[in-house]
Amino acid sequence: MTSAMCQMRAEEAEAIAADDRTLSSRLDQFEVQMADLEVDDATRVEIAELRDLIATQSKTAATYAGAAVDSAGIATAVAAAAHKAHGGIAEAVQSSPIEVAAQRGYYER
Repeated sequence: MTSAMCQMRAEEAEAIAADDRTLSSRLDQFEVQMADLEVDDATRVEIAELRDLIATQSKTAATYAGAAVDSAGIATAVAAAAHKAHGGIAEAVQSSPIEVAAQRGYYER
């Protein structure tokens, strides 16, 4: 479950990064149009600052996606290790030839 949640977050972050790349491309086109329309320098600076913010957000989203993928892998490894170390305990108790050991709550004292 944790692994799936991490993977879902990675996909969401990757989608944000992709959207940011699309928006940045549109801003590039918009800047060309602004030059043709002789838009004032202050507005052009604001657009450049917006592009920088979007680039930072995109980079952060990509980093987050990578970390989420790593976390998903770690969660899977931890689950496998826990199952390897402890996964057979319930089965061993249930199949035990000793009746008391197989009773519910025996190990909860």
